[in-house]
Order: sequence, then structure tokens, then C-alpha cells
Amino acid sequence: MLGPTVGIAASCDFLDVPRASYYRQHPLLGPPSQPPSPPLIVAPSLPARALRPDERQAVRNLLNSPRFQDTSPAAIQATLLDEGQYLCSTRTMYRILDADGGTRERRDQSIHPPY
Repeated sequence: MLGPTVGIAASCDFLDVPRASYYRQHPLLGPPSQPPSPPLIVAPSLPARALRPDERQAVRNLLNSPRFQDTSPAAIQATLLDEGQYLCSTRTMYRILDADGGTRERRDQSIHPPY
């Protein structure tokens, strides 16, 4: 072993061996047979300004109400702001609709038969 005498860098240069290969085979921390520890899984926390479940349900009920069932979230937002009421942003309305599958095309689409 040349490493303790002249150093790892000089030994690798003299033998024309990449230092990365040497360090890959000789880890500095722990024995080489030690398996890597599994990563810690941390549950994502809700943002502080996120809507509570009861608030989300209130917005969902409003979006699906007969008054607004055929209206876009941007138009609902504008109507509610004219009335002096603010529930959430337009993007949040789209997120709530998307969670329920309400952002798809509601009209019947023609499907062409295979030729």
C-alpha cells in the first residue's frame, strides 16, 4: 500500500487510477459491508393558510349548487366578490373541483368509430 507512505492522491496519480474509484472501494465512514440506512419518510404537513376540511366542503357545495353549476370558477369568483364575499382564490376552486373530477368536459363528446 502506497497510501500511508506517500498519500492517496500521489498513489493514484502514479498508478494512473482515478481517485474516485479508490474512494468508492474504500469508504471513509463505516465498514464497506454496512448497508445504507433507509431514508426517513416524513409526512407532508399542510400549509398554514390551507383551507380546513369544513371550508373546503363549503366551497365544494357552493361550486356544485344549482346557482353556479354551469359557471366557471373565475365567474363564480367575480360574482362572489361583487356580493362582498371571498371564500378562496380561483385556483383553489379549480383544485377543489379537480379533486372531485369536476374539471373534465361535461358535454357529451362524439367518438369516431374505428375504420
